[in-house]
This record gives sequence, structure tokens and C-alpha cells, in this order.
Amino acid sequence: MRTTDCSVTIHSENEVRRVTAPYNTLLYQILQEHTSLNQYMHPSCGGRGLCGGCAVRAGGEMNPVQAEERYLLGRKINQGFRLACHCFVKGDVAVFLDPIQSPERDEEETHYGVAVLAEETMITAEFYNLTEDKLLNCYQEENRLLAFGANGAERIAYAKEHSGAQEQMRAVVREQVSGIVSHLCGMFAVEKWQLERLILAAGTFFHDLFAGLDIEALPEHQALTKDSMVFEGHQVQLAAAPRAAVELPGVISGAVGSDLEMAILSSGIYRSEYPVLMVDFGTDIRLVLGNRQALFCTALRDCENSLVCRFSTDSGAVHHVWRRKYRIFHEELESAPLGLALSGAVSALSVMQHAGLADQNGKMLRREELKPSKQRMLSVVDGETVFYIDRPHGVFVSQQDLDSVMQIRRALSAGIRQLLARYGVTREDLVAVYVTGEMSYGMTPEILRELFGDVVDISQNLYIAGSMGIGGASLFLRNARARANVEHIRTTAVYVPFGEAEANQS
Repeated sequence: MRTTDCSVTIHSENEVRRVTAPYNTLLYQILQEHTSLNQYMHPSCGGRGLCGGCAVRAGGEMNPVQAEERYLLGRKINQGFRLACHCFVKGDVAVFLDPIQSPERDEEETHYGVAVLAEETMITAEFYNLTEDKLLNCYQEENRLLAFGANGAERIAYAKEHSGAQEQMRAVVREQVSGIVSHLCGMFAVEKWQLERLILAAGTFFHDLFAGLDIEALPEHQALTKDSMVFEGHQVQLAAAPRAAVELPGVISGAVGSDLEMAILSSGIYRSEYPVLMVDFGTDIRLVLGNRQALFCTALRDCENSLVCRFSTDSGAVHHVWRRKYRIFHEELESAPLGLALSGAVSALSVMQHAGLADQNGKMLRREELKPSKQRMLSVVDGETVFYIDRPHGVFVSQQDLDSVMQIRRALSAGIRQLLARYGVTREDLVAVYVTGEMSYGMTPEILRELFGDVVDISQNLYIAGSMGIGGASLFLRNARARANVEHIRTTAVYVPFGEAEANQS
């Protein structure tokens, strides 16, 4: 380790001053001793790393830029600025103090930001007045990458099979994000130059695709890069925000991206003294077990393939099914029924099992095996026996649907047991269970009991929170401390391949 003093050259409008300082001295402290800070900077927090007012152009041997510093600097990070309160000199350093170019803000100018959460089927955005810390609007639309596959694995396969598909998909995601930003700005007559910051939280595939990395080179359950990345909008073809600082938070693994990090941030489980379980129901299903000391993540798998939830999250998805005598009732999300949500498929299986139409293994009985009074509850479509939920709209449950529910049940049980056993946690040790993700809409405690069985106790401290990721992304956009917490989450979390525990125990 270097023990000699470091040379710091301070350039101001009137002079060039060379001073020495011990190795690893804070740059803010050096400038405080050798300059009139108020003439060049506006550190309203007194150098505590909260306001971003001590930004200076600096270069040389210093510690790397961290996530909280990126947040406070915004797009100025691409112009050579550093925060003096975050920089430790490690060798020769040059600092340029220029009142004209110092990033002082016009107090009358209003700044805006957008938090974007890109999930497999939907993209959600929250639009903020950053000056007043005020939420202006929340907007959601279907992820256009659905045209290339249901999830990241299918989209990578598509890119490998079709020449030019990778660039086509990249253009699609950038155009969609830019379109969402343009729509939100248009609603409030916000000029594109007023948009200061955009946060994009996503799974690893979307993250790498948007950033311009080669998704075909993505190793299974390994990330091409775990670091966060910052661009100016024009560098990633965001016509609606060419001057905004566009940040992609870092990821944990190829299976766990910043979308799950944001859900962890929003839930606060990384601060818990005691073990907490989070179940993220997306097109892939992921588990997190942990507390303030450690976070363990896994993506559920069946044999060699990722466990893909094939059910719908559209507005017409049936999310609850129940029976009164021989009549079947259902409840859908907003519009006429178009398909089954995961919660609807689980409740339909429960109805069928209680009615004696399916056995405990989820196998549908043949019509000839049933009494005549129950035979009419089943129909035949294209030679396959089905259970109709809504005959006029053609919504029914097939054996494939039942098999998917049973597969999810088995994988959930195995995955949760693996994490609990591996880290010496019992179901009684869990102080809370969080249920989140795209496919969690419509979930109820009764439906979750059907899915979880007895592997966890959900009679107390069960939180069914829908998609928590957008809340975390908004915190990340607006709050420097939240950004530091995400960095803690990212560096603390460990990815555990599903099935590894059993292999190690054998």
C-alpha cells in the first residue's frame, strides 16, 4: 500500500495551486483546507454526501465511482465531474474549479425524472417532479418483447435462431421506453431538456439488451456485467430524453436482475433482524430468503428448464373461480374474460378437486368415470377433456393448465425447503412472507395455501403486495440513501442454483 503523500493540483480561474495530502485523504477535506469552497461549490449538506453540491471536475488516481455518487451527479458524471465528498485521493489528482461550469442549480428550474420497471410482460413507469418530490402519474403498457418470446430465455433463443433479431429487439425496447417517456412528458407539457434522470430496473436480459451488450453471449444464470451503468439518453437512442442521465442498476446474477432488487428494497427485508421469505411470481418464479446479514436468491427450475408460468396477467385474466352446487362462478380483471391468471388456475383446480373432477395429483378424470350429474361439468374440445370457466367466451381449464399448477406447487415446495434447510432456517423462524410479481395479482391467502401447502406458515405476517418493483425503482430515482441500500443488496445477495443443496447433501 502506498504510504507517501499524494499530489493534488487545484486549477481555479486565477491560479494553479499544488498541494500535498496523505494517501486516502478525502478530496472535500483538501479543498476545504486550501480553497474558498463557497466560491466554487454549494455543499448545503456540509460534505455528508446528501446534496450533490460539491461536484467538481476531477481526474487522476481516486476511488471508483459508486452508485450513490452516480445518482447525485446525474448526467454530469459523463462530463468528468466527481463529488468531492465521495473521492479519496490515491495518487496524483487534478481538480478544476470554475464557477461558470460548476453544477449550480437554478432554484426556479423544475427537474423531472422517470422510474421504469420492465417486467417480462408489462412495463410500468412513474413520472416525478424531482424538484418537489411529487408523483405526477403512473403509466403501464404491455412489453413489446412478447412478440419475441414469453421470457428472457425464449427471447435469447429467438435471437440465436434469427439473423439480426438482437438489434431488432434492442430497437424495440429503446423505442418503447422513449415512447413512454414522451407520452408522460406530453401529459404535463414537460420539455425533453427538463427530464434530468431516468432509472430502468429490469431483468438481466432486458438490462443487457437495452445497454447494448451482446445478449447471445449471456451465460446461463451468470450476468455479462453486474455493475450499474449510466448513459446519457442520446447514447441509448432515447429521443424523448437525450440529455437525461439514464441509469441501469446492477444485477445479482443472470437469473436475478435489478427488478427483484427493487422489490427487495421496497419490502425492506434487507433490514430485518430475522429471516424473511419473498416469493416473486413472474413468468419465472424466484425466491429470496434473508435478513440484514445475508440474502439468498434462487430461480425455480424443473429439470433442465426454467419454470415458466404460462398464465396471463392481462386485464381479462380470470383470477378467481368458485362453485355453488353445479354452477361455476368467476371473477376477472376489469374486462371480459380472455384467459386464466395463475390465481384463477389454482382456484379452478381446487374447485375441480373438491367436486371430484380431478384427483389430488391434478389429473382430470375422464367423463365416463364420473356420475351423470357431474359429467356435464366437463366438455370435450378438439378431443381433449376440459373444464369450462366461461363457455360464451371460450375460457376453460385443460390438463396442461392443471399440470402447470402442480408443477409450480412442487417447485415452490422444493425451492423453499432447499433454502430453509441450506441455511438452517425453520418455517417457525420466518417472521414474514412477501408475495410479489406480475403473476401475484389476484392471489389470496386461500390460494397461497393451495400453492405453498405446509412448507410455510402464512397464517401471520403474510404480505400480498402485487408488483413491488416499481415502488423500489421510484425510491431509487428520488433518494440517495435508497441507492446506497440497493448497492448493499446487490453486493450482499448470493444466487443459489435450484437443486444445488440436494446435490451437495447427497
